Amino acid sequence: MEVVRVAAVGRAPDWAAERRSPPVDEWLVAYDISADRRRLAVAKLLGSYGDRVQYSVFAVDLSRADAVRLAERIAAMIEPGDRLLLLPTCPACQRLDSQGRGTHPAGAMRPTGFVV
Repeated sequence: MEVVRVAAVGRAPDWAAERRSPPVDEWLVAYDISADRRRLAVAKLLGSYGDRVQYSVFAVDLSRADAVRLAERIAAMIEPGDRLLLLPTCPACQRLDSQGRGTHPAGAMRPTGFVV
């Protein structure tokens, strides 16, 4: 079934705007979860979103809204004492190589992340 949106009277529908997707950024997700079962469940969930870059660190491509939803979903899975950190990377940070070498422009804004 096809869904058709009706524009307000006198306005043509903005079909291009409806097809635009929200901006997507690379996020680093790190966790420290004490129980094996919860840790494995979170790792499996994060693996469906992106790539594992270290034992408890994943790189995922998400819009900000999707990052909020992911943080809420993981927060429901973990217990007090467990820790979760979601940090968006800036474009300069995304160009760093795996050894951590690269340049971060002076004065560049640091992105805001979530700590759960």
